[in-house]
Amino acid sequence: MSGKMKQALTEIREINYTDWRAAILEALRDRQLQFLAGNLRQMGFGPDHEVLHAVERAMRVCMSSGLPIREHFKPVYISHRHTVSRDWLLSRLAYTLVMLNGAPDNPLVSRLQLSLIRAALGEGRME
Repeated sequence: MSGKMKQALTEIREINYTDWRAAILEALRDRQLQFLAGNLRQMGFGPDHEVLHAVERAMRVCMSSGLPIREHFKPVYISHRHTVSRDWLLSRLAYTLVMLNGAPDNPLVSRLQLSLIRAALGEGRME
């Protein structure tokens, strides 16, 4: 087992579900997490570090706005071709925030930013 995989596997925490109420609440909360941050690579986002940077910025937006991070972001581990990598499950709000906080030279990011600003200013419909 490679050192990188061993390190990633040691980060996985065990979840104790002895409290069934907490398990139910977590399952209900997780139902809102329907998007994978890693899928943004298919929409023009660059390598993993670009996606991670946008996720971190989106998390800071939530924290500074008083939104509970646990309701919008959840780390997950994806196994692909003998490699385990970290990704993020996101709520719809978090997914949109991540897209807004992507690199401005990404056409998807710039179109979304301009579309939202134009809609907020009443300058036409969102594109």
